[in-house]
Amino acid sequence: FLASFNNSSDESELILIRKTLDSLVETVELAEFEQTMSIDLLKEWLRGHLDETQTQTRFMGHGVTFCGMVPMRSIPFKVVCLIGMNDDSYPRRQPSLGFDLLASDFRKGDRSRRDDDRYLFLESLLSAQSHFYISYVGASIYDNSAIPPSVLVSDVRDVLRQSFETVDSADIWQQISTQHPLQAFSERYFDGSSDKLFNYTSDQCPPSRTQEGDTPLWFEQALPEAEDSWKQVSITQLSKFFRHPARYLCQERLGLWLEIGEDQLETREPFTLDGLQAWQLREQLLHYRLQDKDLSEALPLIQATGVLPQGSVGNYEFNDQLDKVEAFSEKLLPEYPEQFLEPLSFELKFGEFTLKGQLDGLSNDGLFSYRMGKAKGGEFLVIWLRHLVLNCLQAEGVVCESRWITEDNDYHFQTVDNAKSLLEDLLIYYWQGLQQPLPLFPNTSFAYAQASLKGNKTDSAIDSAWNGNMYVTAEKEDLYYQQLYSSPPLDEQFKELALAIYEPIQAHLAGGKL
Repeated sequence: FLASFNNSSDESELILIRKTLDSLVETVELAEFEQTMSIDLLKEWLRGHLDETQTQTRFMGHGVTFCGMVPMRSIPFKVVCLIGMNDDSYPRRQPSLGFDLLASDFRKGDRSRRDDDRYLFLESLLSAQSHFYISYVGASIYDNSAIPPSVLVSDVRDVLRQSFETVDSADIWQQISTQHPLQAFSERYFDGSSDKLFNYTSDQCPPSRTQEGDTPLWFEQALPEAEDSWKQVSITQLSKFFRHPARYLCQERLGLWLEIGEDQLETREPFTLDGLQAWQLREQLLHYRLQDKDLSEALPLIQATGVLPQGSVGNYEFNDQLDKVEAFSEKLLPEYPEQFLEPLSFELKFGEFTLKGQLDGLSNDGLFSYRMGKAKGGEFLVIWLRHLVLNCLQAEGVVCESRWITEDNDYHFQTVDNAKSLLEDLLIYYWQGLQQPLPLFPNTSFAYAQASLKGNKTDSAIDSAWNGNMYVTAEKEDLYYQQLYSSPPLDEQFKELALAIYEPIQAHLAGGKL
């Protein structure tokens, strides 16, 4: 290893390599290691030890020097960079201790950390020979509101504004300062709107836009028609489609799953149940109640699953859900059939479509279902599909009526004379939804149909369901709707489709109200 006489940095690097190799020899001799060592192992050892040694180099060794601002270190450099000059970070605040008498009785000559920082800032400014760089967090990451810089930076800004101006007599601060976006993948880094903003990482470049302010639509043209095998549909598949048409299209035809993967373990102990956990617990307790079991006996089993919080908090949550189940049971049990019939298998032909599956929940009085929760549009359509199938089958000894009990209502579906034609219409919607997004949204379409058929104002109903409020989750936040629609798809087609689906349902409800 021979060093160049004209390059001191090369010499220091070679000295470092020689010392590292000497350390390797000493380690081998100390361990009495006499076996052959592969070149890959040697490279890996050198790589780790050289990196470790480089981090321990002396101050002002070579390259870029990172250091804190301390007295007697203000040495001239071509470029001096001050990072993190935030208002709450610099000048540094020194918390006073309770027994510190100097803090409560400050006198001239006593050391002041803030005054020291002011002087260090001035020294750093005077040490910059060519460039002086200052950075600070200028906007909130939560609402993008402006955050002032350190008072020392504000002083520099005021002096520059009073002493200089641009050629066009504009604010000099706007010319020498650069406001960076929060994220590295911001469009401002790639659209060329500013010479100060640039990014060479192509992976962070956002998708191109067809027009300013318009994102390219996923379905500018419909997908090719699905194969004929898609016309052989089960009642389970059709129910899944009408629960969420957009999700069904993405998952079944495009193979696109937008749900978040496996949940990570909570880092903090839970003290409450979220909405889904509470609903699942109520469903489990209701299952015990319908089997005439003592609900208090379910507590040890449920505690063993780890769903409930520990201690008295978990007992409180259990009793709270238990009261809701008892209240719903008082409404459900008087109408609950004494005996259910065997599931009824079927296969129905509707032109090119074939609908098949099993119809369960049957009794002599018709189809019976319940939901431990409020009525939702997607579940409403599932019950309606099953009711139409029941009326098409005309099973012997079974009344062609359906009952659906929820926490907020008791729906009684009456006999449908044109069940086959209504099912055909729903199958046509299903086929359309396989080629392009169908503007049918479980909550928003249901809310609009309810308001429209009652003669109420529809705009407020649509806004509450789509945009949400403090009590209702916004349907527009659904990942599939965000992916498929660049703007709210609440147009006339959406309204016509909602009425076309829900109006026949209301016409066959006892009481005539959704």
